Amino acid sequence: MRVRSRALCLLATLALLPGCPPNTSAEYAEAHRLFSQLYATYLDAAYARPEMDRVVSLLEVVPEKSVDAAAARKLLVRIRAGRAQLEREEELRRKLLHDLLSASVEDSDATPKGRRAAPAADAGEPDAGPPPDGGPRRRRSLWACVPSAFRVLLPFEARDTAFVSQGNGTRLTHQGASRFAFDFNVPIGTAIVAAAPGIVLQTQDTFDRSADMDPEQYNFVLVHHGNGVLTEYGHLRHHGTRVRPGQRVAQGELLGYSGDTGMSTGPHLHFAVEDVSLQSQPACFLDVESGVPQAGEVVTSANVPGPEPSADVDVAAIPSTAFGSQQIALESKLPLLLPNTAVEIEGRVEAPSREVVLWVRPQGAREPLRRLVAPVTADGHFQVRLSLAGLEGIQWIGFSRVHGRGAWKGWSLRRFCVAPAVPTAQ
Repeated sequence: MRVRSRALCLLATLALLPGCPPNTSAEYAEAHRLFSQLYATYLDAAYARPEMDRVVSLLEVVPEKSVDAAAARKLLVRIRAGRAQLEREEELRRKLLHDLLSASVEDSDATPKGRRAAPAADAGEPDAGPPPDGGPRRRRSLWACVPSAFRVLLPFEARDTAFVSQGNGTRLTHQGASRFAFDFNVPIGTAIVAAAPGIVLQTQDTFDRSADMDPEQYNFVLVHHGNGVLTEYGHLRHHGTRVRPGQRVAQGELLGYSGDTGMSTGPHLHFAVEDVSLQSQPACFLDVESGVPQAGEVVTSANVPGPEPSADVDVAAIPSTAFGSQQIALESKLPLLLPNTAVEIEGRVEAPSREVVLWVRPQGAREPLRRLVAPVTADGHFQVRLSLAGLEGIQWIGFSRVHGRGAWKGWSLRRFCVAPAVPTAQ
């Protein structure tokens, strides 16, 4: 009877009949479920996800006598091959990035249209990689970059693509202070990373999509890279920043997620290299063939986690001439990032004035929270102590001078940020 019972169980197992279940593995079932979820979400990038370690550990303990043992081994081989492929691709990207960072950026006379024609192949032009015939390596072509352009990488994770909806000097909104800005159309929630190592000066992420396209309802991150060079990442989503003012960030480090806030007609990232007056400056993208993306172009990022900021990257200060429209010159540093304590502000007025009026208004607010009046001495100097207690986040500071009859002469505004603790400006 025992032999007959075993024979019936074997028959039932082979035929998948009820009453005598096969020797299946719960570990394999869980591993297969997790793997399916990861791959459906991330495709080949799933092999590099930390959750994949859990899948591997489950597959490694599937019993050898289980009917799932062969499938488990096959899935393990697939995961290891996928990880090896990602490692090879990562090594290639790092090599490309090294080549890009070591490439020289050259420029020559611009054409009448403002864009230089590509140099001839026999003129020793920079180019990317060895030619197909295996001949000598040529340098990369970055012919659209001016020598003074700040070198950056696209502000997206490696292999992410974006459509360039606006480039430099377009007839829409990239004029004046935004002449050298770029708009990259990407879905809401796209990861935005640092285009170069630096220190975070300002962040804003409290605004949701504004129906009236208010330019102040604008979420962004502002990073300082030293020597007065900044990068701005704008139109981020509501609560979409992942860094704080004063934080040092490496190249390729996550800053936040794209959105559609502020003066925007659709989801995109507004990116610009700027000076301390927040005026856009020329940028040279090392992972774009021409160096300067053009409207209508689709670009692919090669931005991988890279170097940390150097120790001498400081907190940039508002230029002493920032309030020149009021004929006011600052004589003390006023950093773009301040602690929420107090700051002494000294300056001089280069026109006859009786008083200087200073006020501070939070971003998006209608009325100032601080308003101070400082007398002007006979030689044109003034001094005022500005308390920032109770303030935090983006603020606007305004100066106006009052002449003999008590009339104000307009306003001059600048943006700064208040944080609980920040590095000292140098």
